[in-house]
This record gives sequence, structure tokens and C-alpha cells, in this order.
Amino acid sequence: MRDEVRHQALSAKGFLSEAEGMRLFELAAEASQHAPCLEVGSYCGKSTLFLAEGCRVSGRYPLFAVDHHRGSEEQQPGQSYFDPDLFDADEGVLDTLGPFMRNIRRAGLTQWVVPVVADSRRLSRYWPQAKLSLVFIDGGHSEDDAFADYHGWSPHVIAGGYLCIHDVFADATQGGRAPYHVLQDARASGLWEDVGQVETLAVLKRRDAPDAETPHHTSRAAAIPLRSARHLGTFPRVRTDAWVMIGQDGGQSIELGDDTLFVFSDTLIAPLRNSHLGRYATRAVPTQPNRQGIFLANSAGVASPTNLRHALAELRYYTDDNGLPREIVRPTKAEREAGIRFWPEHGVLVDGRVYLYYLGVQTVDPRSKWGFRNLGAGLAILDRETGESIRVRREGEWCLWNAGSEDLHFGVQVLRERDDIYVFASVRRDVVCDAYLARVKASEITDPTAYEYLESPRPTWSRDREAAVSLGPSSGDYSVSFNPYLGKYLMVYVDGFDKTLKLRTADRLHGSYSAPVTIVAVPHEPASELIYLGFEHPRFRERDGETIYVSYCQPHFTANSLIALRFR
Repeated sequence: MRDEVRHQALSAKGFLSEAEGMRLFELAAEASQHAPCLEVGSYCGKSTLFLAEGCRVSGRYPLFAVDHHRGSEEQQPGQSYFDPDLFDADEGVLDTLGPFMRNIRRAGLTQWVVPVVADSRRLSRYWPQAKLSLVFIDGGHSEDDAFADYHGWSPHVIAGGYLCIHDVFADATQGGRAPYHVLQDARASGLWEDVGQVETLAVLKRRDAPDAETPHHTSRAAAIPLRSARHLGTFPRVRTDAWVMIGQDGGQSIELGDDTLFVFSDTLIAPLRNSHLGRYATRAVPTQPNRQGIFLANSAGVASPTNLRHALAELRYYTDDNGLPREIVRPTKAEREAGIRFWPEHGVLVDGRVYLYYLGVQTVDPRSKWGFRNLGAGLAILDRETGESIRVRREGEWCLWNAGSEDLHFGVQVLRERDDIYVFASVRRDVVCDAYLARVKASEITDPTAYEYLESPRPTWSRDREAAVSLGPSSGDYSVSFNPYLGKYLMVYVDGFDKTLKLRTADRLHGSYSAPVTIVAVPHEPASELIYLGFEHPRFRERDGETIYVSYCQPHFTANSLIALRFR
């Protein structure tokens, strides 16, 4: 390593020791002969200089340096690692980009560094299939951030490549635990060989075995042994003497013993005879000349058949006095006048009653297409016979899990294992969604303070929702079930923007879940700019899950579609 570069690196602001930096230099000089290197968390460029100098020595591939340059949580004003020299008082933000670029220029390494000013989590989701020879993780040190970087970037490392994790402390009194937990998870996966640790820098080498079954394996052949994918067309259109179904969103299925409950969000029906709107309809919507459609914010029906298409065709909807489908989770008059409506998520049968999680949304611009905001999630107790529900309230409020500034969907999938209820959730930040998991005893399901949130994959749980760790990528709504044929838990969702069906697998309900595998591009109407609400229906799988059925939705009340997946 050139002396002038080493001196420049040591004088740069940062938290890397010389011994750790020299180890990164050696690894980058070796690895970058085969593919680019990438670091998460460049800060002012100390680690960047060591890594990029190694790339220069190799003379083949550069270093991608990923950082939003606004500092991590612990570097903000008032926190333990805040540096006032890096604070831009005019903008009111931390800004490390200037010092970073100066250090790169002074070291003469601009040709070997590709700066990427972006959020690591978001970038990893849209990173192309280009492989990496080394990934250095030194970004945010919360459990959520550290595991997001691990989940997002480790699948891109080639066989024989390196995963380097900084600030690994086995002793909890010496430093944060998140990097250490990531290291434990990587070791347990079987995908990585431990090649030693220099001070707090842990180094793992990716094994050569292409068929190693690991939490983050992205090979379609090994992770998802798919035989075929078939588009089965759309849901059968339910029709009675009084009304016909035009379209509806959602369609999650909940097992009720011998019956299955299907819950839907926005629903549009057309009356066929002189029916009026009924007291539970949200509003009239023009559908055809001289005919008024009836819009409902939610609806539900029960079916008994074990064949999915038959069940959908024979749904017995909960209806009003006029025989028309009605809402099962209804707003008060004041809520309705405020533009608030409720969308069912998923639920579970406990002691003969259905506990149904739902999302509350409020219209903010009735003239716009997506003019609503997410208020948060609640819980309703549904009578399976009548379809009447009671919304659980705490201190008078229906919203038990406030969305805050994030697009939180709580209760997107609910599984019961003995006395424990596991509740899956999602959080959308910008266009990126992550999955989360909570649990509660069945006897305490109505008490939001009794819920525990997964805070590390070991697993450990916390009553603090802010401590929850991401399970990795998802969509806003998804399904999870145990598939006996695969012997794994299966997460199913659709990517709304690239219009593909994705699967992830895990050996345990709480993960770790594999990196997403794209199974198939889903058929859709040419005008559908978005695909959403993709769910598996485990009740209707065949041969213990060798064949499963997945539904998904499109805008404009287009009939929901079905896909059959058959595994090898």
C-alpha cells in the first residue's frame, strides 16, 4: 500500500483501526481480481481508501461506495458519535459527502471508487444481478439496519468472495450487538466459512458449494424447486338474482374448521333488480348507463368446498336486509363523513370467534386515484355466523397500531402455533417494503401491549415495536404458510411495479427468509399500472403443497386472477 494513501486514510475521520484497514486492503487486492467490491457506510472515506487502494493494486474492478452521507442514527446531534464539524447548520443535517470526496481526490483514487449516494436498503433491492467479490458492512448499527444490509447485499457475493462485518463485539459491554448478531446468523447459515477476525472486523468467505441450502441463497433451482406455473384465469364472478359482482380487491382466506372465510377490501357490485343501496353501502358508483353500482369498503363470504375455484364461485356473502353484500367492519357515521374506511387484512379463529386485523385509511383527495392515507391498524372480533363485528378499542381508540410516518400494515398474515399467535406486518419506506413479525398469546390477543416483536433472528423478542428487526423484502401485503411438501415456510407476494410473483423460504417461522426469487411475470391487463395483494391460499393446496394456488389483484375493479404453482 502506498504510504501517502495509508497516511491519508489514517488522517480521515472514521472508526476503523489501521490493522482493520490493512486487512481490508489485502482482501480487496485479492478479491477485486474477480468482480467489483462494495462497502456500505463510507462515512468520510477512511475504509474507502483502504479498499480502493486494494482495487488499484489489483487493476481489474473498482469499489462501489454506498452511503446516503447523512450519518447513522448514533451520529445525529445529541447522540454519542455526533461530530459538529460535519454538521451543515444551513441545511440542518449531517453531511459527510464533502469530506468523503476530498479524501478520495487527495488519495488519487477517483478512478477506483464509484460513489453511490443512496439508501443501502433501497439500492440493494434494485441492484442488478451483477456479482460482487467483497461486501463490507459498516452502515447503520441498529438490528434493523444491520440485518437489512446483510439480507440485501450478501446474496450478491460470488463463491470464494468475502463478507466483512465491522464493529463485531462478542462482549455486549464493549459495543452494540447488531453486527455480532449478523455474524452469528451468517455462520449458522452454512453458506460462509469463518476466516478470522482482526480486532472488530470479522471476515467470512463464501463457500463454493452451489447447492448449499441457506437463508439467503438465491439460486432458483436450489431454493425454489419449481416445476411449472400456470395462469388459471380470473375469479369466478358471483351472481345472484339480486346482484352481480363487478370486482373487488383482496381475497385473503382464513380457515374456520370445515369452512373458509374470504375477506375483501374495496368491493363493487351491481344490483339486478329494484334494490336500493342499503344502509351499509358506502356510496353509489356509475357502472353502466341507467345502472348504479354499489361500492363497499370491505366485504366477506364463507365457502365449504375444498376446491378453490368452486369455493370462490359458491361464496355465501354476509348480506344486509335487502340481500346485498354489506361491510363487515363498518365505520361510525362520523368516521364515514370524515372519509375513513376499513380494509380487512387477515385473521385467526380463536375459541369460535374470528379475530380480524384491519387497516384504516382516510380519503384526502376524493378526485385522485390513490388519494388516501394510512391511519394504522385495528382488530375486530367477527361473528362467523352473522358477519357482525365488534371493533376492539383501547382508551376509546380503534387504532391499536398507529402507522405514524410509515406505511404500516399490521396483520397481513396470521398463523397460530399452539397458544401463540404470530402476526406478520410490513412497513413501506418510499417504494421499498420490509416484512416484520410479532407474537402474542391467544388469550391476550386483544391487548396491544401484550404483543412482542421479533428483535433478532436468534430469536429474541421485545415489547418495544421500535426494536423490531426486518425479515427482509416483501410487498405491503403477503402470505406466509408452512409447506409440508417443501418442508419450509413459504412467503408469497407480488412485486407491484415489475409485476412479478416472488417467493421466499425459511426453515423456521421467524426466519431467516431467503432472498426473493422471481417465479413468473404475472399476466395483467395492459392498462394495469400496478399489481398488488398477492396471496397463497394454503387451505386449497394439493398433495401437501406440491401444488399451491396464488391470487392477485389489479386496479379498476378488474377481476382477481389465479396462478397455480407446482413444485418438483
